[in-house]
Amino acid sequence: MAAGFTVETKNIEALAKRLNEIALSRITDDMLEKALRIDGEIPFQIVTSELYDALQTFRPYGIGNPEPVFATTGVEILDVRTVGRDQTHLKLVVRQGHTTFDAMAFGKAKLFPGIVPGSKADIAYSISLNEWNGKTSLQLIVRDIHQASMLLL
Repeated sequence: MAAGFTVETKNIEALAKRLNEIALSRITDDMLEKALRIDGEIPFQIVTSELYDALQTFRPYGIGNPEPVFATTGVEILDVRTVGRDQTHLKLVVRQGHTTFDAMAFGKAKLFPGIVPGSKADIAYSISLNEWNGKTSLQLIVRDIHQASMLLL
């Protein structure tokens, strides 16, 4: 998603000034805020291997075909800790009703102090398959997390 054009060196400064003027007059703060598109709110009980398999039929994901993102509200945080070489990721254990999942929140360690076991949260996530030590299980990849009932859907 790139574009190219040619400009004479003597006009670069004027071009940069004009592009900045246009951007300042047309781009709002809302446009600069990254929005997370949520495909649907679902309970954990329907996050199954069958759902995961069905989602795989929509691959490959990328520009124009983003990976589905779901939301579940009122999730109980059972465990949370930072992981990774630089401790920049969160590993969580989350539960809704009788259904429990391991979850990873990549690059979200800065949220760690506000997420405590026993608290409730609303999460937005994609569903992945985790293979570790010969075991395969569903895992949630957390895209966003907030204290319960604060996630905007």
